[in-house]
Amino acid sequence: MTLTTGDFAAFFAAINGDDESDTMSGPTPFSWQQRLLDHMVSSGAWPDRIAAPTGSGKSHVVDTHIFATALSACGAAPRLPRRLAVVVDRRALVDSQVLRAQKINSLLLTSDNDVVKEVARLLRTLRTTKDRDESSAEPVVVAELRGGLAPDSHWLDDPSVCAVIGATPDMWGSRLLMRGYGSRPYARPREAGLLAYDSVMVLDEAHLNAQLLRTARRVGELAAQFEADLGLPPLQVVETTATPDTGDPATTCVAVEPDDLDRPEDRALARRLLRPKPLTMVESPAWPSRTPAPQTHIVTIADQARMLRQGLGKGGRTVGCVVNHVDTAVRVTRELSRHGLATDCWVGRRRPMDIAKLMREHPGLFDPTEPQTLDVLVATQTVEVGLDIDFGGLVTELAPGPALAQRAGRVNRKGMDDSARIVVVGPPSDAEIRELPPYRSSDLTSARTWLRELDSAGLTPWAVRCTPPPAKSAERRFMRPELTDAWRWAATADDTFEAETLSLWLQDDLDEGQTQGGLVLRRPLPKSDSETLELLLATEPDQAETFPVPLSLLRSVVDRVLAAEPGAPARAFLYRPRPQEVSVTQLDSSKDLRPGDVVIVDAGHPLTEHGVVTAEPPSTPEKLDTTWGAEGALVAVRDAELPDSLRSWPDILEDLAGLDTQSAQRACDLRWAEEVKRQITLPSSAGEVSELPWLVLTDIGSFNRDEAVRQEWTVSGRPVPLADHGNAVAERADRLVRLLGVGDRFAVAVVNAARLHDTGKDDERFQRFLGRRDEEPALAKSSGRTPQQLRRGKRAVGLPAGWRHELRSVLHADMTTQGDAADRDLVLRLVGTSHGYGRYSTPQTAGDLLRPNDPDEWHSLAHELFDCGGWAEIVGATDRELGVWACAYLEALVRAADCQVSREGS
Repeated sequence: MTLTTGDFAAFFAAINGDDESDTMSGPTPFSWQQRLLDHMVSSGAWPDRIAAPTGSGKSHVVDTHIFATALSACGAAPRLPRRLAVVVDRRALVDSQVLRAQKINSLLLTSDNDVVKEVARLLRTLRTTKDRDESSAEPVVVAELRGGLAPDSHWLDDPSVCAVIGATPDMWGSRLLMRGYGSRPYARPREAGLLAYDSVMVLDEAHLNAQLLRTARRVGELAAQFEADLGLPPLQVVETTATPDTGDPATTCVAVEPDDLDRPEDRALARRLLRPKPLTMVESPAWPSRTPAPQTHIVTIADQARMLRQGLGKGGRTVGCVVNHVDTAVRVTRELSRHGLATDCWVGRRRPMDIAKLMREHPGLFDPTEPQTLDVLVATQTVEVGLDIDFGGLVTELAPGPALAQRAGRVNRKGMDDSARIVVVGPPSDAEIRELPPYRSSDLTSARTWLRELDSAGLTPWAVRCTPPPAKSAERRFMRPELTDAWRWAATADDTFEAETLSLWLQDDLDEGQTQGGLVLRRPLPKSDSETLELLLATEPDQAETFPVPLSLLRSVVDRVLAAEPGAPARAFLYRPRPQEVSVTQLDSSKDLRPGDVVIVDAGHPLTEHGVVTAEPPSTPEKLDTTWGAEGALVAVRDAELPDSLRSWPDILEDLAGLDTQSAQRACDLRWAEEVKRQITLPSSAGEVSELPWLVLTDIGSFNRDEAVRQEWTVSGRPVPLADHGNAVAERADRLVRLLGVGDRFAVAVVNAARLHDTGKDDERFQRFLGRRDEEPALAKSSGRTPQQLRRGKRAVGLPAGWRHELRSVLHADMTTQGDAADRDLVLRLVGTSHGYGRYSTPQTAGDLLRPNDPDEWHSLAHELFDCGGWAEIVGATDRELGVWACAYLEALVRAADCQVSREGS
């Protein structure tokens, strides 16, 4: 079949078939959603603004993006951005967006609907990666960037594919500015390039993130006005809001129009926007002027939630209870549970693995037709934006008007009930409201006045559109990035004296409470600190197990752990990516913690209540599940109970002691010959002890996802000749730039750099390190060695610390690259930065890089480039000529081609 815009309704109905509908044929897109697609197809770009009230289906921008990308793939639409980033200022809402995208991706794989199958087929034509069964390849790449740690990097490996990224503002924005929180430094330019080109960012409820909106739009302007034309769309930025267009002629807007509510196809939308939400204001005599709130205020909130739930009767839907502080949420949950109500707590500080569990156990929160297993869900601001949660009623603390409008939008979201009550708990009517962060007294006072002006319909989305809430006070004067800032950010491989203050460019509020770190609990850890350090380095934290924690609270937690009672493990470990490697160190104090840092502590400390890291320690430790980083990792620790998957080998720590890693790997392969192949990691003392302190068995797929490992190791188990690898990467790069439509000059540079990027591995020391035999050609990847052996073996063959083969590759490239000086410099730059290093400084001198028997001209060139500043001049000149983000994007293409080929074992 030939896909057209007329097929959008059928596609929408097929992937949203379990949604409520007023038609027999399934849900259809609302009129504004169809207008959004029409605008994209006619203009070749997304609008600057989407104006749609809460409950209008803004989350369906994902559906539109996927369908429009398929249209573009078959020539039925202009070239549109391949990557959609939905940025939401609540971590739990990011999870929701990602789950929605994953659901659509699953339907694209399994649906029998002809339109859906055609969309899936067209999206697969954009892929450059090879799959044994093309029909099983995922049509869409779905990724998540949130919390104190974001190791999710698979979206970087195929820039040509349709992608959906859910992200919080700080995680997305820090990556755009080449300082990604939680990212390894060598990944930063790659992330920035792919977010600045061939991407669209939809910022949900942009009024909550005015500084990020300004920063993102400015980066898009810089890329469009001052950078080279790569043949691809530079960053497009879409703000979503509940209010209609201001009339600015320079702004394109797609909106819900008043006439839409009279259209038969929009009956479901009218229900959502117009059904009453009558409002009751309740005074709390103990309205707090500080945190923690008085207990009488907690009781007032809990009583209102309890009475509202009782009024809905047996079988009634879950009542939402939204408060302004995490401490309040935990205490209200405790009070409601004391009265026998089925209650849970949902705040941004919970781990993704705990949120996922809550969502699995309580599907009725999102679908009114599912069993209602909770009486009350207590939450903080995390439920305000973009979440398809559907409460039967709401109790909320007084908050600024925009926040109250968003909280009300979670009530009767799909219009299934005739009406739904909302209770706002605030201070006495004659009382002056005092300042109580995170909200200003002026914002709370104006919100109270606004609520009194609403009519009997209460807080319906359409009433909020017609009588908008007072805007929240500006926190500060906003900043605009300039080219000089971009050039500074581009030095991603350099250690700076002071870290960049990204909050200036990303946050409306500069209070330190807005900056985030991460906390990980592990059980069991070895008693020895040195053994623990080595084990933690082998099991890097995963975002699913990480508590996102404000930096100030993280410091407090570390101080509490380090001052633990005798008998408790009073220790904490810091995980932090550095320019050359990831490090895990033991903390002596909390004072040096920075945004994005992750702290790992022994499970068992009293740190959490209801799955939330709290400022005040609970009386007893909470029993929480723990993991070991990447999914599928099995860890055995001496004197601890073995995991179930290792019970078949009860003496594993003794049986493998005394063996080198390669021998231990062979023993494991024999033991589990018929099961999933796993890579073993042993402590450095393995060959000298009678019993191992620990060992790690990791699914081979996890090792293959580690880019640093793939540079020197192959999943195929056979050696990879250097020339074959270079040719394979060049072929993949050629396919990639053709699929993307990269301009000819830049396409040629990318392909040439891809062919030459690893030629520096011909160094005789590096070949010994890879285990090359005399009769073999030069190798790109080792065959018989394990990843752990490779990580430890470089110094043994005489390679200096920090030695980088791609800098030696630059010397090869200089001797073989033809063309004018500018094109030559671009190829050299792409070769030397092909793994993210060398921007701008290099980790070694010419003397470290070369051997005495290397050609004389190499020594002369290496001295000029790496001893006398020539390399920094090349990197700086290409940044100035082509643009910071354009160069980063071209680097990302070279690295993507290499990563794809390496992951496949070539």
